[in-house]
Amino acid sequence: MIALFLSLAFSLGAYLRDETVTGYLPADGPWVLQDIDGTKAGAPVSLSFAPGRVMVEGPCLRLRARQTAPYPWFEVTGIDTSANACPLSPEESRLVAYFSKVNVAEVSGPILILSEAGGAEMLFRLSQP
Repeated sequence: MIALFLSLAFSLGAYLRDETVTGYLPADGPWVLQDIDGTKAGAPVSLSFAPGRVMVEGPCLRLRARQTAPYPWFEVTGIDTSANACPLSPEESRLVAYFSKVNVAEVSGPILILSEAGGAEMLFRLSQP
């Protein structure tokens, strides 16, 4: 009986889809920041996803957080940031502030937009190998 239950549980797990934005992305990434609120990004900042996790890498910034809201919603919790031995760029500082604001994700091919009702918006493009 236990073997049947475990077999059924593993079979069902294969059909369950990641309902966060991660499950709707066309590729693993990384996603490169293009602009914040229409202002072109100057520093190279990338965003990557793993099931339930989001990671940001910049010249001076390392950000890790949990992301479990179902798509199209986007909510990060447990934000952990660290910086290298350099000051954060303006893009990195704004990105950290925006991560607690944005609540909607929109995926359209190689474009990812993270936004919130007040107008804050970050646009990322899928990095090409």
